[in-house]
Amino acid sequence: DARPTFAIRFNQYLEDDSFKSYQTASLRSGGLGIGGTQTYLMTTKTLLWEARSDLRPGFEYTFQVGLQGLRSVTNSPVACTNTSSESVFTTP
Repeated sequence: DARPTFAIRFNQYLEDDSFKSYQTASLRSGGLGIGGTQTYLMTTKTLLWEARSDLRPGFEYTFQVGLQGLRSVTNSPVACTNTSSESVFTTP
């Protein structure tokens, strides 16, 4: 997909302000950063991150989840349950 969507599941419910005021995830290829929109699905503890622009064919991209600024509704640190905090892939 030219504009991928990443689904990041967490072990706890996210505190609303912590993911809205903090750049939770980033997608980069070298010095090129790709902007994205994020939507939180509280019922499944899942954050959807969707690229705002098409990715370039043949480029290697790194998707990173920044957990440092995220907090749960009980003010505890959170962890990803379905992915590592960093994924590397190459577009076809």
